Amino acid sequence: MVSTIIQFEGVMNIRDLGGMKTKDGRVIKPGMLFRGSRLIDATEKDKEQIAKSVDLIVDFRSEQEIIEQPDPDLEGVTNIHIPILDTMARGVSREKKTDEAATRGPSFATVEDAIASMSRVYARFVESDFSRSQYAAFMRHVINGGYEKIMWHCTAGKDRTGFAAFLFQKMFDIDDESIMADYVLTNQYIKEDVDRIKDGIRKREGSLTDEQERALTSLFGAEEAYLKTSMAKIEELYGDFHNYLVEGLRVTDEEQEMLKERYLTKA
Repeated sequence: MVSTIIQFEGVMNIRDLGGMKTKDGRVIKPGMLFRGSRLIDATEKDKEQIAKSVDLIVDFRSEQEIIEQPDPDLEGVTNIHIPILDTMARGVSREKKTDEAATRGPSFATVEDAIASMSRVYARFVESDFSRSQYAAFMRHVINGGYEKIMWHCTAGKDRTGFAAFLFQKMFDIDDESIMADYVLTNQYIKEDVDRIKDGIRKREGSLTDEQERALTSLFGAEEAYLKTSMAKIEELYGDFHNYLVEGLRVTDEEQEMLKERYLTKA
């Protein structure tokens, strides 16, 4: 069981984690935890739908991303900015300058280079003091903020957002196979966005080689290798995911149980 796509007129890749099954037979409650992408493309109908569905929106993007593509103001919804990365990252943060840079240089040379570049970012999610503190701040808002229906998003809803979804899924004891299936499901819903990037490069460069096509797909897509890098880094630095939650993100055992009571229900 994977997350459920929510259909909107303008925005892409908004998914409800509800229905995903835990190992002990429970499921995540529908309509409570949403992962998403940029909201600037929301139509008026989309805005109404989102405002009715969530209490809190957490924006993981950089200051520049927000300046270039600000979230709409939604009546009754609190919007909090928690940037996950302290520097621009090719293929992840999507500032105009970074998107342009991502299609030049070593990260665009081969599939192997693209995967290596992205894997380094996923290692940063875990080992960077800044990124770790930002995900910890996100969890504080979830635990103590008084909000139940939460959406978190970045630009494509792929990396920063995908790792946050992983945090909930792993904490709720969903099996790794389902977590990974949900992670790569992103590729299905951002394909048009990736195709748009490729079309822009073709217009600029005249053409793309097969290797460049594959490299761009890897750079702007979700590869199992990326999330596996984060998981391996957690094991390397903390021993296991539980220790990472407690020591890295400062989420106590009691708080974990409270979140399970809030967001899980019998199947």
